[in-house]
Amino acid sequence: MPVNCVTTRDSFLPYLQALLDNRHLTNEAFNIDNVPPPPTFADFYDVVAEPPPNFNDRVYVIFCGNSVGVTTFVTVCQGAMAHAPNSYYLRARSLLHGYSMWRYWLRLLVTTAFERLDLSFDLERIIQVARVALPRASELDAEIPLEFHPAAQPLFAPFDAHVVIEVSDSDSESSDGEVYDESEAEMEEVEEMIEIV
Repeated sequence: MPVNCVTTRDSFLPYLQALLDNRHLTNEAFNIDNVPPPPTFADFYDVVAEPPPNFNDRVYVIFCGNSVGVTTFVTVCQGAMAHAPNSYYLRARSLLHGYSMWRYWLRLLVTTAFERLDLSFDLERIIQVARVALPRASELDAEIPLEFHPAAQPLFAPFDAHVVIEVSDSDSESSDGEVYDESEAEMEEVEEMIEIV
């Protein structure tokens, strides 16, 4: 699925400033999602929230350049790099990896701003310092964990709260393990009590 969610560097800076302002107000309880993203990035998040079939698209994550964001078009990536000093991008092997890398970058920018107060919250300087702190391509998998969109459907359905899995070494129970419903187990206990009486 084609993805082209990029914005100019100048348009990105107000969003970065909003993230810093929110981090300042909330202190340690910072959450990227507390700040509405620009429409371009909101569209990208909507794509990531779709079911897993779209996760296999390889994407380019543009951290620094004439434009920044995520795209599946190499020509867009090349245009973002052209005549842009300190430009930097990485190719993610899937849409989900690209999403995780982009969110990691946003958090890194905010963390850099508050850990390096000598930068005086100068957005351009923050980007330059954070860019150096990005892991190398060979270290991405180890440094950046996969992150799923909050609204994404779970890949694995969680266990129901009323289901209990019992495991026992007793010869009187099944050796291959069985799944019991709590209500059924309670009924069995009641029936046993009735028989004893």
